[in-house]
Amino acid sequence: MAENRCRTSMCICSEEGPSTGPRAEFAEFLAIHGVLNYQWGRMFTVLQLGGPLVWLIILVAFVGILAFVERWYYYHRAQIKIHDFLLGISKRVRANAYAEAITICEQEVHSPVAQVARASIINHDRNRDEIREAIDVVVIQEMRRLNRKLFVIASCAQIAPLLGLLGTVMGMIAAFLAISQEGGLVNATTLASGVWQALICTAAGLAA
Repeated sequence: MAENRCRTSMCICSEEGPSTGPRAEFAEFLAIHGVLNYQWGRMFTVLQLGGPLVWLIILVAFVGILAFVERWYYYHRAQIKIHDFLLGISKRVRANAYAEAITICEQEVHSPVAQVARASIINHDRNRDEIREAIDVVVIQEMRRLNRKLFVIASCAQIAPLLGLLGTVMGMIAAFLAISQEGGLVNATTLASGVWQALICTAAGLAA
């Protein structure tokens, strides 16, 4: 009797086609979520085999990414439409509306071009050498702002591969130490820990 009911339900399902609707979508979401959790679990296990240096490499890479994103956002804000900006400034300077020109420059506080133009307008009533000196001061300040935190990105790019190399050396040392402790008679399982650490640190250092 039970078999007949099961066969009947299977026939009904086959006639209706594949299940659709909220239940099917929810089941598909759970399946995908389970696969992602499994993949993340495997990745975390592999990283653990790399030893503590892997986490240090990840930290260095994370700091470098943060510095890169911050610089990208700063440079993006510093961009202005140079042609329209200079056209508006020149019109006001020709009309002797220096206050309005300075106000326009101050509105573009993140733009190095606007700050240099502001310095030249503020010192417009001085001689050519004094104007040039004032512009040079602003240019130096803006260059410092533009180059700020670039050394962090460069340092992270140099430190991460060196940490990966250090992890590789430490992994090989651990492998040979295991060989010496076993008197030269070892199997692959004994060497696996050191080899895992060497390979994972190398890959992490190169990826960072």
